[in-house]
Amino acid sequence: MSVFTHTHTRRALLTAAAAILLITSCGKKEETVGVSSVTVTPSRIEIIEGGSAALSARVSPEAASDRAVAWSSSDRSVATVDKTGTVQGLKPGTATVTATAEGKSGTCTVTVKAKAVNVTEVTLDKTELTLTEGETETLTATVKPDNADNRKVTWSSDKTDVATVDGAGKVTAVKAGEAVVTVTTENGGKTATCKVTVKAKTVSVTEVTMDKTELTLTEGETETLTATVRPDNADNRKVTWSSDKTEIATVDGAGKVTAVKAGEAVVTVTTEDGGKTASCKVTVKAKVVPVTGVDVKPWSVTIGANGTTKLTCTVAPSNATNRNVRWESDNPSVATVDSDGNVRAVSAGVAKVSAVTEDGGFRSGCTVTVKEFSSGFEVGGLFYKTAKGYSMDFVEVTGNPGGGKYSGEVVVPGTVEYDGITYTVKGVGDRAFEGCGDLRKVTISEGIYKIGAYAFIGCGNLERVILPSTLENIDGSNPVFTGCSKLEITATAPKEGQEFYHYVYDGALYMHIGREKTEKLRWIPEKKTGTVVIKEGTTEITQCSIYLTNVDKIVIPGSVKLIDIYTFVSCKTPLVLELNWKTKEDVDEITTNMSDPSSFFFNGTDRSAVKVTVPKGTKSYYESHWLWSNLGGIVERP
Repeated sequence: MSVFTHTHTRRALLTAAAAILLITSCGKKEETVGVSSVTVTPSRIEIIEGGSAALSARVSPEAASDRAVAWSSSDRSVATVDKTGTVQGLKPGTATVTATAEGKSGTCTVTVKAKAVNVTEVTLDKTELTLTEGETETLTATVKPDNADNRKVTWSSDKTDVATVDGAGKVTAVKAGEAVVTVTTENGGKTATCKVTVKAKTVSVTEVTMDKTELTLTEGETETLTATVRPDNADNRKVTWSSDKTEIATVDGAGKVTAVKAGEAVVTVTTEDGGKTASCKVTVKAKVVPVTGVDVKPWSVTIGANGTTKLTCTVAPSNATNRNVRWESDNPSVATVDSDGNVRAVSAGVAKVSAVTEDGGFRSGCTVTVKEFSSGFEVGGLFYKTAKGYSMDFVEVTGNPGGGKYSGEVVVPGTVEYDGITYTVKGVGDRAFEGCGDLRKVTISEGIYKIGAYAFIGCGNLERVILPSTLENIDGSNPVFTGCSKLEITATAPKEGQEFYHYVYDGALYMHIGREKTEKLRWIPEKKTGTVVIKEGTTEITQCSIYLTNVDKIVIPGSVKLIDIYTFVSCKTPLVLELNWKTKEDVDEITTNMSDPSSFFFNGTDRSAVKVTVPKGTKSYYESHWLWSNLGGIVERP
């Protein structure tokens, strides 16, 4: 019953009651009728949070004297009711609304439901999607707000022949083309779309073959190979061609093979899709070029008995197919020849040594004259003699047998020719340049191996000696450069990997022996003044190394393990020796290794005027040994 109906009924009842009262008042005393019951309609309602509803109350009996109704709510935080019976929902919950008249009451159970949360939008995780035929991918829909009451969605595709979508958003690519997949919310009909591009399924290459697996060509010839790609409907049928030895055979982009020179190569075809390969072995044969002649050099040569020489031959043309030759001697009792053209002298005489071509039998020869070796001779102002310990064709420079002296600038050659025979110079002999006061410069050529004892002693005006990288032996038992007061030495740099050579450091001459890990001090210039610092890392100081008349101090590093006798010969005094051995063992080792621990060590030097400085804390080590304790005093350095 509506509020309007209830009010209208109440007014009619009041009018009837007034009439009755009027009638009764005219005739008899008024009778009071009480309320027997109150009924609320409806007895149960549901409203939305913030909504309202009208209730009506029926008072029985209709003749009740007082039909006024009072309304109330059991929980005004959930629902309120006004004096007309209008209920207002405030928050989710349940309340009892009561209508009361003259102590009688009726009720209505009011359930307030939460206000509905509607969908505002829907989005997809992808707005564009690319698939290949047969592929699938699931799209994800996000409904907003997160607390929407109805989050149900439906999926659809505008072109199911291109792409389909199921109820879970799973998209299946059907055929090449484009389709639009749409998601729609059940609440509100909100939508989002994804453009789906379907590509045709790729047909991959499974193999490639060639029409030939072996091919034989002659230099300059060409042939085209054919490649077949499988399957026939493969999408990408592109191939590339390559040769593993382009100097033998090349191949272009069309498979055309060109033979370059004799040999074997492998031509490979490779598919761009999948990298499938096939190969063909290409054998290139040389083009036959006949020999037209041969030339032997030299045409004539003179060698000593038991000497050797090498002949060379040139076959024409240079690209002749068969360049083999046979060597022969017409007089093997004079000279023999091996298959490489190496000639060996047997006895004095003349022989013809020839090269004969295998193709065509062309011949060319050299006249070989064999002479006896000379044990001593003079060439270009230098005198030579057979080197000790070598064959007759190895010689060394010697002094002038007539007593004359060499002067000016002298070059000691690596080879020298005498009487038609070429001799190898192996060294500078003992005393070769002794006392040559007018000698200024000596250049010793590459290949020379040694310098003998006293070789340059007393050459007071000698300014420079140039040593070869091949030098391995400078006499270490006797003076070599003593008395060369103006001398500077230059050493030619060694070849890479050379283990044995001489070098100059701070004007001094050192010798390197790599296999023994040895660095030897061989010579210090006599013109040196002030302080001599021996190179760190030096392991030996050899005999006759130091002959110094203008030096005040000599620094010897702790790396030195051996000091030979005659080391400090005729040195200027007072002299300071700065020693750097730091342990007793090192000091003991030095003195133990001395080949002759005697007075010859400081021969010609005033021992009392030689002072020794040693590292701090080591003085006692040096004082316990005869060599250092017998000098002019030992002082520890700070």
